[in-house]
Amino acid sequence: MKSEMRATITRSIARSKKGMAALELAMTCGIIVAMSLVCLDVCFLVVASSVNDRACRDAARAASQQDSAAKAQDAARAALMIHRTQSNLVGQPTLVPELFSYVDNGGDPDIPNPTVTVGTQTTVRMPVPVFLFGVNFGSDSGGNRQSFTFRKVYTFPIVKFNLDLSKVDPE
Repeated sequence: MKSEMRATITRSIARSKKGMAALELAMTCGIIVAMSLVCLDVCFLVVASSVNDRACRDAARAASQQDSAAKAQDAARAALMIHRTQSNLVGQPTLVPELFSYVDNGGDPDIPNPTVTVGTQTTVRMPVPVFLFGVNFGSDSGGNRQSFTFRKVYTFPIVKFNLDLSKVDPE
């Protein structure tokens, strides 16, 4: 009788340990899946930021090679076409007109540092909306995907510009 009772208790404890292991495994898998989804969102944010940074730098460099504001803006737009993305989640880098500035000082050699400033922006939609601690990341309250916008501004010295030597005082 005692041995049967002891065997029943031993089986019950063994079953209890197996059940706890399954519960721990299920909870751990849930946490790992949630962390993986957050990592996926972060990866898309990093890619979008990197694309925008490289596009802005190349657009500013192309604009700095031009001798007029109109040509500089056209060159910046052409440089942005090289950085087109093939994703529905990461948008195309675009030129932000209000951030564009071409300052060649009218060709006056007495005013130093002719520069061109170019600003770009890229939008990214979160692939997986994450609800964490009561806050929605990646979707609004209606369940629509949010988009995040990255902006970058670069200023480069103008390499080619029209220098007006008639303004130089010979003395």
